[in-house]
Amino acid sequence: MKFKISLGKLLSFCSMDKWCSIWDKWNSMVSNEESRYLSIPGGRKHYFGELYRREDFFPVSCGTFEGLDAPLPANPDFYMRVLYGPDYMTPPPPEEREKHAVLEFDLGECANGLPDMEETETTE
Repeated sequence: MKFKISLGKLLSFCSMDKWCSIWDKWNSMVSNEESRYLSIPGGRKHYFGELYRREDFFPVSCGTFEGLDAPLPANPDFYMRVLYGPDYMTPPPPEEREKHAVLEFDLGECANGLPDMEETETTE
């Protein structure tokens, strides 16, 4: 923990947004279309934990997710099984679900267009 605090102080001359921007630019500098493998360095398993065969992702297909058109990997079932296991379509019980830290949540202009949550709640 002390190391992480020291590292944070050392790197605090730039904002987190700036560091994320630098990281994104760094990762996008390499684009070898002939490589057999690709990685998702910002993924939940980090760089080498998300090393995949290119053929499982390309060519990209299109699909609908939560009512939105979205690009999908060529083999979405493979990707979901690797990340979440063979039973990825069944949500884990609440006590086994991952927790994620939220640093900032800003709806911006969309905040005014949201329905009143009391009107949209459903009962089980």
